[in-house]
Amino acid sequence: MSARRRQDRRVEKKLKARRPFFPPSISNRTPPPTPGGCYAKCIGLKSAQEPEIWKAIRFGAVLENVVFDENSRCVDFDSNAVTENTRASYPIEHIDNARIPCVGPHPRNLVLLCCDAFGVLPPVR
Repeated sequence: MSARRRQDRRVEKKLKARRPFFPPSISNRTPPPTPGGCYAKCIGLKSAQEPEIWKAIRFGAVLENVVFDENSRCVDFDSNAVTENTRASYPIEHIDNARIPCVGPHPRNLVLLCCDAFGVLPPVR
C-alpha cells in the first residue's frame, strides 16, 4: 500500500471516529430526535379507542388539516374534507404515563420497511 493511501486511510478513520452514524444530537442518554413531543394521526380519533391521544389534545397541542366548528371550537375528527392526513402534535407532558426525561439506550436492531413498486413489503425474520 502506498504512503498516500495509508495517509488517506488514517484521515478517514479519524473522521469516522468523530462523526457518529446517527445525528449528532443522539447519544447513549439524550432525548429522541423529536424532543419533547409526539405526532399522531387523528382522522377518526375516538376517546374510547385512543384515550391517551384524546386526552393529550388540549391547550398546547397543534392540530393540522382538521375541520372544526368556529362557534363551539369543537374538532370533527371524522371529517376528511381537507385531507385524511390530519395530525396532532403535542408535548410529551400531555401523556399521563410518559417517562420524563425521554431517554434510553440505543436499540440493538433497526428494521427499515420499504415497499417495492407493487406495494409489497419484504418478509422480516
